[in-house]
Amino acid sequence: LGLAKLLVWPGRLEKSPILKIFVLTLTVSVVYFAMKLAPVQASAYQFDDAVRDEVLLAAGRRSSDDAIKRNLVDRAVMLGLPVQRSDIKITRPNSTYIVVEVSYEVTLEFIGGYTYQSIFLPRHKGRLTF
Repeated sequence: LGLAKLLVWPGRLEKSPILKIFVLTLTVSVVYFAMKLAPVQASAYQFDDAVRDEVLLAAGRRSSDDAIKRNLVDRAVMLGLPVQRSDIKITRPNSTYIVVEVSYEVTLEFIGGYTYQSIFLPRHKGRLTF
């Protein structure tokens, strides 16, 4: 009942410095976390596109597994992602398909020693044309 009165009582909360400090702290925190997460997510999306492109190109030009891995590791380095050759799995279940799977994780460090691990698993499958 007391909280309901506070929410309905106009004019008092707008003048409270504690509420303003709380809102400011919350806003700064959200912006900080977004600024840390957004570049990693953007790089992950670009790398996912690179995996898809490699599958599409491999389907037409019969690229070797080593060439695909080399191209993907080079692209990951450009994007600042920690992808190693051992993180990339290429299978050709039969003579008509190629499957490229990558598994990697990115660790973000925040103020206060808090860390966040984000795992990415891009996987694309393509039909070999010849």
